[in-house]
Amino acid sequence: MEQETTMNQSTTYKKIEPTLEISKVKYDNSFRMNKGTLAQLIVSLKDMGDRLELRSDNNVQKKLYPVIKEICSEVYNKYVELCSTVKDENLNEHAYFLMGPYMNGTFKFPLSSKFERKQYKYAEVGPTLKSVLNRIFHAKREATNRLTKEKYEDKKSSYVELNNFLEMLEVHIKELSEKWKNSVYKIRKEENVVQSL
Repeated sequence: MEQETTMNQSTTYKKIEPTLEISKVKYDNSFRMNKGTLAQLIVSLKDMGDRLELRSDNNVQKKLYPVIKEICSEVYNKYVELCSTVKDENLNEHAYFLMGPYMNGTFKFPLSSKFERKQYKYAEVGPTLKSVLNRIFHAKREATNRLTKEKYEDKKSSYVELNNFLEMLEVHIKELSEKWKNSVYKIRKEENVVQSL
């Protein structure tokens, strides 16, 4: 819940409360990926799976679409499950790294990655999983860096817990990425597809 705070009697601003509630993620599939935090990328995968419809008799699609739906659902469910295990005393640090500074799934500034300038509606599952792993890598690096700094000493247990969270998610995403690659390879072989999917 947002609270109003008054500063110098003339300036009023809303204090942003930390949250991991997935429903608080600001999302539209017309958004560009380069402003999305880890939480927004997770929501984008759920959206990708939900809106995927088989519109033809294409055998490759018939085989790939159920795999995509399953992977998207598994990523989303694992993320939500992990969020439900975060202790209240660790909420601030988790929320900042997963939801971003506005607690709504967006960064202040867009990332410079060329691929991530795409809108979510044009994103593909493989590259999106790669972006998720990229967000995890950077969050882990920063959390580990803070463990060595004296000014974060009182938050040490929170950063250890955050790293554990990110490790578990990373293992799961890597397994699903491998599943995706193996499925694509298998289906290409079965359907004699030469060009990339």
